[in-house]
Amino acid sequence: MTRAGLVRHGFAVLVFLLMIGSGVDLLAHRAAGLGAPFLIAGVAGVAGSLAVMLGHPRAARIGMLAGAAAAAGAGWALAPGGMDRGFVIAAGAVAGGALAVFALLATPKRHPS
Repeated sequence: MTRAGLVRHGFAVLVFLLMIGSGVDLLAHRAAGLGAPFLIAGVAGVAGSLAVMLGHPRAARIGMLAGAAAAAGAGWALAPGGMDRGFVIAAGAVAGGALAVFALLATPKRHPS
């Protein structure tokens, strides 16, 4: 991996660590519908970014896409009833969608031989 690639993925790790922190804080304030998707997406993003940096792009892509699906599903499953339900589901979908986009753009489709 090039130096520029390491810097980009290192920055991504920092962003995903902020997502983890947000998720933990939301869970501490009893907002599981919002906290769980951010926590899941953050952990999957950190793991995927580190896997790419260590030379395992295929595993990183698969793990991040699975994490994206889990984050979106957690937002739907843990959304409260009432008028906040749609917002919480959308927030989980956005967290999962952002991770999926990152997974598809940050990992090469084929491993160079």
